[in-house]
Amino acid sequence: MKRNINWRWERAYRSHVLWDVRGRRLGRIRLVSGPQRGYAWRTAGAVGIAGSLQEARQWVESAVQQNVRQYDLFDALDPQREFVDPSGQYSKLALN
Repeated sequence: MKRNINWRWERAYRSHVLWDVRGRRLGRIRLVSGPQRGYAWRTAGAVGIAGSLQEARQWVESAVQQNVRQYDLFDALDPQREFVDPSGQYSKLALN
């Protein structure tokens, strides 16, 4: 069975991030050092620690397939993003 993949993994320093096709972060895996060695993974509704990178990726992808999404809290602070002000008019958010 072939699945439709709408995301991509990106490698970073001591971490991996799962992005969707629109550029939104769906999940993150980071390397944990110290007494709890492993890979800490996080999506919007779930967190955990896995023993291997492959296991952590499976957990994150499973959560994404169940429509658990991690949306940006400060998405409205993007200066290029349009929003509707209380008067109902479209305008640009100006951050000075």
